[in-house]
Amino acid sequence: MSRGLMKRCLIVTILFCLLTVWIDIRIALGFLLGAVGSVVLYLRSVVFCDIILSEKSTRHLKTFGRFMQSYAIMAIVLIISAVKPELFNVFASAAGLLMVKFCLILETLTERRGKNEHSTSSDNSK
Repeated sequence: MSRGLMKRCLIVTILFCLLTVWIDIRIALGFLLGAVGSVVLYLRSVVFCDIILSEKSTRHLKTFGRFMQSYAIMAIVLIISAVKPELFNVFASAAGLLMVKFCLILETLTERRGKNEHSTSSDNSK
């Protein structure tokens, strides 16, 4: 995980939890549980991509098993939230599972905006 992405994920998680802890602590705890699951899924994806790129080929059964494990991790997070509604909000957990994806989109948009601003300023100087 790049340092920039790690910082953004941490900032988004902290801000969301601080904003929602005043409304209902279950929302904050649910989002935190989902965010932890999201980071685990992201790290698993990074390791899996490194393995695929180093091997240059993979067995289909191995790939299928990796995807099933990822879905199992997501399911475990949501099941924990559903079984313990007094501690976790299931909708906040689902939102937390999307947290890394949201941060990746945010990082991509800020990089593109930075490139566009840099190219327009260099175009204006010509």
